Amino acid sequence: MDTSSFRSLCGYKRVYLILTLDDYSRRILGGRFVLSDTVYNNMLVLRGVIERYGLFQMLYTDNASLFEYLRYKDYSRRVYNGQMFWYENRGAPESIITEIEQALLTHYPGHPRAKGKIERIFQFIEDRFVEEVRRKVTKLGQLNSLFTAWINWYNHNWVNRDTNCTPESRKTPSVFRPLPDRINLDDIFCVKDIRKVDKTNSFSYQGKSYLLNHKNNLVYRKVELHLHPGIKIRVFHNGEFVEELSYQKQDILSFKRKKIQEKEHITF
Repeated sequence: MDTSSFRSLCGYKRVYLILTLDDYSRRILGGRFVLSDTVYNNMLVLRGVIERYGLFQMLYTDNASLFEYLRYKDYSRRVYNGQMFWYENRGAPESIITEIEQALLTHYPGHPRAKGKIERIFQFIEDRFVEEVRRKVTKLGQLNSLFTAWINWYNHNWVNRDTNCTPESRKTPSVFRPLPDRINLDDIFCVKDIRKVDKTNSFSYQGKSYLLNHKNNLVYRKVELHLHPGIKIRVFHNGEFVEELSYQKQDILSFKRKKIQEKEHITF
């Protein structure tokens, strides 16, 4: 799995392609053009692969910072929703974690030799797909629709020079395991955080207040949030699902300003 950027597509200065490639068959398992190479966008691509093929044996990726913490003495920061935000170390930054962060296998820094296969396919995509559609598409949705069709053509028709066959003819479905029925991918492919419920049975997140249903009295207790940015928040307590809330969008600039104020202990 890796990401590559392309300039001047759909009127944007830069567009990113997140791609997953099967190591043995060279089959493209999933790919999507996005406007930012965020944790959540990467999770959405991985989720699509699992929903279509099942659980893979291993995921190999690079040491991208979007899956890791950058630690400092008093504060830690992490890429989230396309921005770098600060978290206090004493606030247990380990609680802000993703399930896939625990399962990733990254190459050793400075030794990306095994990434050659996916780097070559990025160049192939740029030469054969991107240049063909660059002046024909104006919307990101249209670009992804065309790319989905192109992936199908590639997997079934392109003869790889190393394997001397098409990815489709070389695929081995047996290496993928079915997803257990009890697994809800909404609670795997999400960003997680912890909040304490206040006396009004509410919690706050990024400056927005969320009121829990009165049937779920969790005053002064901690809840785990399964966050889907811009979409929803699934609330859990002691590992048990509580309820699902609509995500209230936060103004990025005001949030960053608030964090700076908290860090410097000043007001404007």
